[in-house]
Amino acid sequence: MWFSLTAQELGRAVELAERTVSASGSALAELKLTNAVNMMAGREYRGPAYWRVTFKRRDLIPKDTASELGAGGEIFVDVDLDTNVAKIAGHGE
Repeated sequence: MWFSLTAQELGRAVELAERTVSASGSALAELKLTNAVNMMAGREYRGPAYWRVTFKRRDLIPKDTASELGAGGEIFVDVDLDTNVAKIAGHGE
């Protein structure tokens, strides 16, 4: 299967983030990927090799549209594709 360069970069960023989250002791099966942003624009500019990947606890995500999203439960991971390093940047409260 063929993927664009951008899709490959995104895939690497998510893979590195998942490894870091797993190594921290969190179970990936209990988390859902909710966001992946390339940090080459905006207030937190870091360059095209940097990504911020966000996971949220699945038990805080409603099963229907009538329920509210639970507060907190996020894990924020910063990824540098140039060095293949990912680190947890924080947790949602």
